[in-house]
Amino acid sequence: MNKKAVDYMYGSLITATVLLMAGPIQAQETNNMVSCEIHVIHAEKGANHIDTQLKSMSRYLTRAFGNRFQSFKQIKKGLYKLDLKKSNSTKLPNGTQLKLTNLGTEKGMLRLAMEISGLKTTIKVRDGGLFFQAGRKYKKGMIVVAIRARKVASKR
Repeated sequence: MNKKAVDYMYGSLITATVLLMAGPIQAQETNNMVSCEIHVIHAEKGANHIDTQLKSMSRYLTRAFGNRFQSFKQIKKGLYKLDLKKSNSTKLPNGTQLKLTNLGTEKGMLRLAMEISGLKTTIKVRDGGLFFQAGRKYKKGMIVVAIRARKVASKR
C-alpha cells in the first residue's frame, strides 16, 4: 500500500472516530428537553363532577383531594417544552405566577424547579409522572395545578 492510501485511510478513520464520539454527546444534549403538560383545575365542594378533560387523572384527583372537594373543573391547559436550565411561566387565575425550570435528570428521575407565590421547591418525578401543587384559594374552592412531565425523545 502506498503512503497516499495509508494517509487517506488514517484520515478517514480519525473522521469516523470523531463523528462517533460527537454522536452520543449531541444526542445527550438534545435529549435533555422536558415536556410539561399543565392543567389548572378549580376544585370545589358540592356535587361529584370531574371535567371530561381530566378523565385520565380523575382517580388521582379524587384520591388526593376527594375528602375536601368533589368537583374538579379544568380552567386552563398548557404544554411547555423546556430545554435544560430553561424556564417558562404561566399566570394562574388568582393572579399568582407558576414558573417551572428544567434541571435535567438525576438517577433516572426528571428534576424540575417550581416557583409559585414565594414557594420554591425542586421536584423529582419519573418520566411520564404526574404531580400536584395545590392550596391556593380561588372563588369558593382552591386551585389545583396538575403537572405531567415527560422526557422529549431526541431526534436523530
